[in-house]
Amino acid sequence: MLREEYLKLKEDRQHGNFLMPYVWYRSKMPEYYTNYPVHWHDEFEIVMIKKGRMNFNIDLKNILVSEGDIVIIKPKVLHGFGQYNNIPAESSTVVFSLSMLNSQITDACSMKYLTPLLDGKLDFPVVIHPSDESYKNVQNCLFNMHKIYNDADDFFELSIKSELFKMFYHLFKEYCSEQNTSVGTNSDATTIKKIIEYIQNNYQSTISIAALAEVAGLSEHYLMRYFKSYMGITCVDYINEYRLNIATHLLAETDYPVGIIAEKCGISNASYFNRLFKKTFDITPKEYRRKKHS
Repeated sequence: MLREEYLKLKEDRQHGNFLMPYVWYRSKMPEYYTNYPVHWHDEFEIVMIKKGRMNFNIDLKNILVSEGDIVIIKPKVLHGFGQYNNIPAESSTVVFSLSMLNSQITDACSMKYLTPLLDGKLDFPVVIHPSDESYKNVQNCLFNMHKIYNDADDFFELSIKSELFKMFYHLFKEYCSEQNTSVGTNSDATTIKKIIEYIQNNYQSTISIAALAEVAGLSEHYLMRYFKSYMGITCVDYINEYRLNIATHLLAETDYPVGIIAEKCGISNASYFNRLFKKTFDITPKEYRRKKHS
C-alpha cells in the first residue's frame, strides 16, 4: 500500500530498525523545509538547536527555543516545529525507543525510573538551557552519542546504550520532577491527536471537514475554529503541509515522476501540486529534487 511505502521510508530515516531503534538526523531551514507539521510517535526525541531560533509546538503550547537549547520530547507527545521570523536555523535530533534500555526482567531501572516516566508520574522540563547547571553533562552525552553513531565502529551499539544510560542518569538526577497524575489527560491534545491520526491514515484520499468533525465529535464550524486555535493554521493548510512534507521525502529518496508523487500525496492535479509546492518551499518539485541530489 502507498501509506506503507511512505512509512517504510520514514521509518528508516527517523526511527532506525528493529535491532537498533535509534537514529540521528539533521534539519536545516529553509534548505530542507520551513515547517514540520505537528505529529506524534512512540519514540523518545531529543533536539539540539545548533543555529538560529525555532518555534516548537509541544502539547499544544508554543515554545521559542534558541541556539544551544536542548528540547526533550517524550513518547506520544504532540510536537511540531518551524522557522522563527524566516531566520535560518539548524538542529540535530536523536530519535530512539526506550525499549533499548528496558530489561526483559523487571529491574530497579524500569520500576523506579523508565516506567514512571512513560506513565507520566515523572517528567523532565521540555527545554534545557545552556545556563542550567547540569546542561554540560547532558550535552556531552548527546555529543558522544552523535560521534559514536556516525563512526559506527565495532561494538558501537554497546557504547550508545552506555551513553543513553549516562544521559538519563543526569536527567533523572538533575531535572526530574514528580507529576500529579490525578489531573488526567489533556482532552484537547487527545482530540487533536484523533484528527491528526485520521489525516495520516487518509492523506491519499479526499479529506472533508465533515469527516474530521465526525472523528473529533465536533460540529464542522466549531472544528475549523478549534483546530486553528490550537494548531495556528487551518485544517486545509495542515493537510497540505502534511502532504508536501511527504512529497519532499519522495522527491529526495525515490525516482518517481513528479505527477506520480503528487498522486501518492493525495493531490490529483499536478499543476496545482506544483503551484502549492513552490508557494510553500519557494522552489519547484523538480528544482528541489535536483538540489537534494547535487
